[in-house]
Amino acid sequence: MSLINDIGNIDICDPATGVLMMYKMSVEFSKTYCIGDVHGSYKGLIQALERCNFDKHNDRLICIGDVADGWPEVSECIEELLSIKHLIPILGNHDF
Repeated sequence: MSLINDIGNIDICDPATGVLMMYKMSVEFSKTYCIGDVHGSYKGLIQALERCNFDKHNDRLICIGDVADGWPEVSECIEELLSIKHLIPILGNHDF
């Protein structure tokens, strides 16, 4: 579960271990988006980002996992996600 609290931090709890991690967010963002279950579909990832007018330099993206598995363009998806300045990646069960 992810929560952006009232002081601008993001709290992420790993349900498997119960470990709570807090990330200090000291930078102002234009918008925050969340995406998951990309499953190696580069075209789908690009379409989703374009449809919401995502700005990879000013917006924050929380990727909630499952980037790998499924479609064959996993490396392209990872490269695209790593090009996002304010990316918060969370591993999914297909990403191990």
